[in-house]
Amino acid sequence: MLEEAVAALDRGDVVVLPTETVYGLAARADRPDATQKVFDLKGRDTEKVLQALVPDVSWLDRLGDASDVARAIGREFWPGPLTLVVRARDDTPTTIVKAGTVGVRVPDNATTLAVLQRIGAVAASSANRSGQSTPDNIAAIRALFGDAVGAYVDGGTIVGTGSTVIDLTSDEPRLIREGPLPFDRVEAVTRMCREDAPSDGKSI
Repeated sequence: MLEEAVAALDRGDVVVLPTETVYGLAARADRPDATQKVFDLKGRDTEKVLQALVPDVSWLDRLGDASDVARAIGREFWPGPLTLVVRARDDTPTTIVKAGTVGVRVPDNATTLAVLQRIGAVAASSANRSGQSTPDNIAAIRALFGDAVGAYVDGGTIVGTGSTVIDLTSDEPRLIREGPLPFDRVEAVTRMCREDAPSDGKSI
């Protein structure tokens, strides 16, 4: 499944990948032609953003202008059901940028992480038709999309909701969407990070 998914992404196809929350449709973030297929398959408004699934916390800095607080939160909760929204870099693929920001997540699924370690960032959205619920198994998802998807990675039955989404583009974290990770745990890491900061306010 791993090699099939990597090959499909490399040739510009959409793949279905499992996460710990829901199945997702994914395409290479650096391929606008491929990410357009995600919108087409879902019937999703192209004005809506796709999030970036990445292999590790270092991608916060590769894709965005991450603060010390953002890095601390990422190190604490990734891999996991948390998407962090940060200011995008000028060279961040436009496929995952919305209003100068990018949503970044490291999913907690070993197979998907192995794919991401080979590919890098993918642009992703839940594996459903826009406005509908996400099926919890690969057979139902295959029935939705058929041969329009280049590879299906079976992660078993996945019953969950979308990740918690936190906006870190300003000084105070802001909850965008409540998910499996409680916001107060993110706030606790934010407080600890600030308490540990040098008294003169300078970063180290």
